Amino acid sequence: MKRELIMAKRTKYDSMSDGNKWYQQQARKAFSILVQRAKARETITYQELGEALGLKKYFVSLRTVFSSISTTLAELQASWQEGDIPLITNLVTKTNGHPNQFVCAQLTGDPKKAPRQEEYDAVLEVIYNYPNWDAILKELGIEMGTQKSEKITSLSDFIEWTEQFSSREYVFRGISNEEYVIEAPAYSRLGREGGATPEKLLKVNRDMLEDARREGHDENMTDLELLAKLQHYGAATCLIDFTKNPLVALWFACQEGSSGTANGKVIAVDINSKFEFEPVTSPLLKNKINHFFERDKRKGYKLYQWQPHNQNSRILAQQSIFLFGGERIEPAVECIISKNSKQEILSALELSVGITEARLFPDFMGFASQYAPNKVYVEPSAQDYLNLGIDAEWKEDNMKEAINYYTQGILLNPNEHLLSTLYQKRASCYSVSGELESAIGDYDEAIELTSNYPNLYNNRGSAKSELGNYKEAITDFDKAIHLNPDLSIAYSNRGSAKSELGNYKEAITDFDKAIHLNPDDAITYINRGSAKFKMGHFKGAEQDLQMALQLVEQDENAELVAKFREKIDELTSRSKI
Repeated sequence: MKRELIMAKRTKYDSMSDGNKWYQQQARKAFSILVQRAKARETITYQELGEALGLKKYFVSLRTVFSSISTTLAELQASWQEGDIPLITNLVTKTNGHPNQFVCAQLTGDPKKAPRQEEYDAVLEVIYNYPNWDAILKELGIEMGTQKSEKITSLSDFIEWTEQFSSREYVFRGISNEEYVIEAPAYSRLGREGGATPEKLLKVNRDMLEDARREGHDENMTDLELLAKLQHYGAATCLIDFTKNPLVALWFACQEGSSGTANGKVIAVDINSKFEFEPVTSPLLKNKINHFFERDKRKGYKLYQWQPHNQNSRILAQQSIFLFGGERIEPAVECIISKNSKQEILSALELSVGITEARLFPDFMGFASQYAPNKVYVEPSAQDYLNLGIDAEWKEDNMKEAINYYTQGILLNPNEHLLSTLYQKRASCYSVSGELESAIGDYDEAIELTSNYPNLYNNRGSAKSELGNYKEAITDFDKAIHLNPDLSIAYSNRGSAKSELGNYKEAITDFDKAIHLNPDDAITYINRGSAKFKMGHFKGAEQDLQMALQLVEQDENAELVAKFREKIDELTSRSKI
């Protein structure tokens, strides 16, 4: 092989390690991607590399980038003690897979004439087999395939970090210790002294499948389906769990590792390109495990993505997807989770988005694991009782149980904000249950703690109205409106209270304002229509009633429509008496 095919040359463009010119920055990013491809024994097209770098005119722009890489390797070669350094940019191909024009010129003397495939394969083998790519990355201070961000110390920091993934399809994995690598769980069963190879990974999975079927655990499942079930129950397989929800990955990153407290890590992997992770379709799923570990002589092993169709509750809760294959999976981007912020972030995840161990592991095995011998018993907190009450209230429609949970939270006398929330939630349940005096008492307590919250006054006024205390209710609605002049429900409720006191003119004024703020509120229309009937404004009243009926019909709620029709018939019949 000609030496110039292996050795880089200095060009008029500076080394990528000398500064921060645009092409030097892009060269560092491109080099890390190329090393990742070399380790995976894969080529990459101009278009793929250009898109990864965010380049529009990638064919032109990559020339300066390649030149900077070439200069860097040529300068490094002068002091390098580990043998010749291949020119890694020779991995880049045209869209049709043919070598780029620089390789063509070196092999055939003509940049437009493609060499024989075996000639190009020989060039690629030198790049694939070069043992020191990691050492060169370290020498140049470049992270392979990743762009590490600042340490994440809060949930808001993490959410800001995830905004970069909005335009592409990424999956995420949370790791409790930043030192851990992304690898199949089955690798842990193989020794590190030459035993952890793709061939051994295939064998350990194949042997496990044979043993499972010999013991009668087949259940007519394909190899992948049986592996997924085995992993669900704790077996180490070739499947690597990822999630489509970065917040789920964050929860896992905030757990304590087996070696104790350490920084966690969330990695993001781009699966958007079909060249990276081939989706496992139904026909492909029928193949034996051997099929997924067949090695292409030139491109190496494929990587696959698989989301099981028959998803159990854990896969659904965690939005899981499996990645697997013979090659190591490299992150596109990663962030470090500060070990000192893990508990704070876990609390924020529970409070803000409801991500907890119980919700991520909703099956029986997950439930039981929460009570394992290594789980220290912790008395439920006021926040725990609040969450339990919300679940009972909304999921089970059990007001009595919800009231009990809120009461237990209140007895713990938490901080003022949480205590006010517990009183508000219990007051709401009391109102639904018809215990209006108790509801008003709780709203009194909540207002004492949070006096500038308009909804509290509105809700207390509603309870007073139901008891017939209309004047006191109006005072509460006045306060709610004072705190929030755009609170339409307070105007509507005040209008209803004034109607009950016979003050229809002022009531209609309040209803007008409520409708101006919320023109889709059918209840306000029917209440205004009722007030107009009582004042003898029959035409306007009928228009309001018809509008109310039109709005509820749009919701396609037959029961509500029937109630409105009944109310309209009642009012119109009165007008004819």
